[in-house]
Amino acid sequence: MLYKKGYSVLFLIPLILVLGCSKKEVVDPRDQYIGTYATIVTYSQKVTATGSTTNGSLATSYLFAKGNSIDEILIKAANSTSTDIPTTIKLSGSTFTLAPYTAQGTVSGAPITFNVTGSGSFSGKSVNMTSTSTGGGIVLTANYSGSRP
Repeated sequence: MLYKKGYSVLFLIPLILVLGCSKKEVVDPRDQYIGTYATIVTYSQKVTATGSTTNGSLATSYLFAKGNSIDEILIKAANSTSTDIPTTIKLSGSTFTLAPYTAQGTVSGAPITFNVTGSGSFSGKSVNMTSTSTGGGIVLTANYSGSRP
């Protein structure tokens, strides 16, 4: 009986060492959010000089891909060209902020530079985001609501 106890202790010591020294796999938190989201965008465009407002909505898709750092995700319209620069979001848990950027647009044929900011959150396979673009006397607020398979 004493021999069996010694044998089991000798067996457990290497097992404990192997399990205790095994490498722990690093999980990338972005993996749960990567993919293509079918999105409904509702927007409101206000011309500050006249106070006139235009509202609308559209259906589109956005591709969410890993950025350069562990807290960075890149967003591009799914139908964009390879030369389009993706928008960067900074991830903090399930919430994120849009890295502020400028975008070019035209209103009544005139070129306008918009300053864009925004924030949002993920919940399961859904994303919700709000962005505000300001420039040339126009304020464009957009709400994005999407999901992926």
